[in-house]
Amino acid sequence: MLGVAMVPAIVQLVGLLFLPESPKWLASNGQAAAAEQALRSLRGSEDVEADVAEMQQAAEAESKLQSWTLLRSPGVRAELRLGLGLQILQQLGGINTVMYYTPAILELAGFRDNRTALLVAMLPAAVNSVGTLIGMWQIDKCGRRKLLLGSMACVIVALTLLGYAFHLAEADSPPVAVGTASTCPAPDCSTCLHQACTFCGSADDPMAAGICIAAKEQCPATAEQQLHPYTSGCPSHYNWLIIGTLMLYLAAFSPGMGPVPWAVNAEIYPVQLRGLGGGAAATCNWITNAVVSQTFLTLIQHLGGSGTFWLYAVIALAGAVWVYFALPETNGMSLEEVQDLFHAKFGDGSRLMLQQPASVEEEP
Repeated sequence: MLGVAMVPAIVQLVGLLFLPESPKWLASNGQAAAAEQALRSLRGSEDVEADVAEMQQAAEAESKLQSWTLLRSPGVRAELRLGLGLQILQQLGGINTVMYYTPAILELAGFRDNRTALLVAMLPAAVNSVGTLIGMWQIDKCGRRKLLLGSMACVIVALTLLGYAFHLAEADSPPVAVGTASTCPAPDCSTCLHQACTFCGSADDPMAAGICIAAKEQCPATAEQQLHPYTSGCPSHYNWLIIGTLMLYLAAFSPGMGPVPWAVNAEIYPVQLRGLGGGAAATCNWITNAVVSQTFLTLIQHLGGSGTFWLYAVIALAGAVWVYFALPETNGMSLEEVQDLFHAKFGDGSRLMLQQPASVEEEP
């Protein structure tokens, strides 16, 4: 089964064989003709000579400064804050808790049937894939800023609804039968699980009254009915509402919050800091991913499903406010124009300083 993972890797390898070298890199290394050819294949346009000349001029000027020297520029530091912040925000939205813990979320929602859980677990990957394709189609039409802000607004709504769906499910849990073999006093399933106990519910009628026992005990066997243990989530009439809002969240996240942080990080840094900036952003993404993934089950235990996803909604709201003020629109700009945009915004004139030595050398 693990061998199936080779298939997308092979497809990606074959695709890379047809990927042209970066025009910026070619121009920076004196290969103007190759840079023009690569740019034509990417843009589908013949008028690229002026762009390649600008790339060469910018690369020649930037080569006179060391990478760490560029970090003194307020514009470059703003680019790094934006790039790293977008990657951190992407993970704080809770996306990989859904992708990693789909079985746990389904159990939290009260699903016990393995066949149903397996089929439902396929939905997040399918919705995420379709949404990402839509984002790739729209990112140049809508622009990075508009697509990301629209995606975040929908994510906030979806997370709020997802938390409310869990809240309804928690209030709808089956009661604990009075006068039964319960060893852990609780009025209903939800309270039983919050006390770190196990709820034993009917296999035939999940919403029927059950019993609450200590976590280390086994559900008693009876001649009248078969009892199933519930340790994470309770049966509820709102299980499919939870699944629906979960899919809504993925549909909102994948077109904008998924691809835009990576696209922005690929185009905002000066050529000498592109490797450092992109690497730092990816590192922040994976570190935040690890932190969010490791804390998800703890948050579920202390805040419940509703509180956890409402917390993610608050983080997404704060992030949307930051993105509104921090992210300029870079759609349709060359890499050099993006640099001018940031340096003009922060008033440091760095691009002018970078180009100054070339003009000085021309003076007699």
